[in-house]
Amino acid sequence: MGPFLYVLFACAFGISLHHVLRGPWRAPLVCLLLAAAGIVFCLASEHGLLERIGTAGLPILILLAFSFLYKRSLSRSLAMAPSIRAFGLANFGRLDVDGDGMISRVDLMLLRDNQDLSDADKQMLRQMSWDVPLIGHVVDTYTSVSAMTGSVLVVSEHGISREDLESYPSRIKNEFELEFGVQ
Repeated sequence: MGPFLYVLFACAFGISLHHVLRGPWRAPLVCLLLAAAGIVFCLASEHGLLERIGTAGLPILILLAFSFLYKRSLSRSLAMAPSIRAFGLANFGRLDVDGDGMISRVDLMLLRDNQDLSDADKQMLRQMSWDVPLIGHVVDTYTSVSAMTGSVLVVSEHGISREDLESYPSRIKNEFELEFGVQ
């Protein structure tokens, strides 16, 4: 297997495993598994020593960067959760543009260009738009099958109800603690 394919498969494996495992020990465990795979690659590879070492270490660096960015994103969501709940509940009628009882990403996108909103409101809309899957729940799914490859793509559409907004701070806190341990 060439270095590029190794890095590609190792990154896909590492990030997939990162999503399956839970707890604060997850990233170090996945890094150890990738390091073991990297040692096997280094021993089996016919490439130069520096290329083998660099190729074996690259997936670990990518996984560590992914872990850092994921934790930072979830921390931001956790910090903004009470404000998002208050903003969403206070403005639910205005945020539910189509009046279906759910705030969707489309509703939020339509409002984002509204000139009557303050910069703080636009910031809340951006964060809510980013966090719709965390705040809300799945309201519909679409399935698409490629005629050429036969691969299946399932897309979930999320919506935010008043109940979702009420429980969001406690749910995101539980998610953070499950992922990274007690804060």
